[in-house]
Amino acid sequence: MIGCETVEGRAAVVYCRVSTLEQTKNLSLETQQRVCVDYCRHNGYFVAQIFVERGESAKTADRTELKKLLAYCRKHRGEIEAVIVYSISRFARDRYDHVVLRVHLQRLGVTLRSATEPFDDTSTGKLMEGVLAAFAQFDNDVRAERTRDGIRAALEAGRWPFRPPLGYLPEPAAAATATGRARRSSIVPDPEKAHLIAMAFDAYATGRHKTQRAGTCDSGRASNVEWQAAVETDAGQDPQERAIRGVGSERKMRRSDARES
Repeated sequence: MIGCETVEGRAAVVYCRVSTLEQTKNLSLETQQRVCVDYCRHNGYFVAQIFVERGESAKTADRTELKKLLAYCRKHRGEIEAVIVYSISRFARDRYDHVVLRVHLQRLGVTLRSATEPFDDTSTGKLMEGVLAAFAQFDNDVRAERTRDGIRAALEAGRWPFRPPLGYLPEPAAAATATGRARRSSIVPDPEKAHLIAMAFDAYATGRHKTQRAGTCDSGRASNVEWQAAVETDAGQDPQERAIRGVGSERKMRRSDARES
């Protein structure tokens, strides 16, 4: 949150946000701030406050600087006329959140303006704003679908795109590709903990985990925390097969067994 000198006139607050992914696309906070401040200057607003959100997703309204902005508008109710954003996608990427936040601001007597998108409070302007909000969510949904498809494709190809589970380590970097970029494509057993996973899986299968004390396993070499985590995890399965099948099938079997008993 950056304070600005107050002068007489129409007051506005600027909200800038960038996520890690978008930072790689050069949509910098400095650019957003400059464009928003220029918009205020050309439209007769003075900037009362600038709120800068670093590395926060717009998929949720639970954002640190956004909550500070709303609190500031409540505190200065009747003084702040507008919230200025670089674009609708900086404000929210969920249509429901957009509408809720918009209504909340409206009750405080504050309107929303985009420095790069033309809309206002007329009937046509509200339609345009709704379309822009819908496209912001559409873009976010498409990215999520592509991410899920990429993860599924990686698993089907035998690669592990997640953080290695307990008892596994990332596979050593493979030979450089034709582009000169090396990557880690799978996981391998952790030589220090893999045997604990095997023990835990065997103990869970035989029921010995209910009676054997954690401190007595493996001649005392395994800590209580390691043993408990190993017993409770099902990482003894092939993690790639487990990810493809999904843990839901195991839960369904347990519920079925419970009903039959």
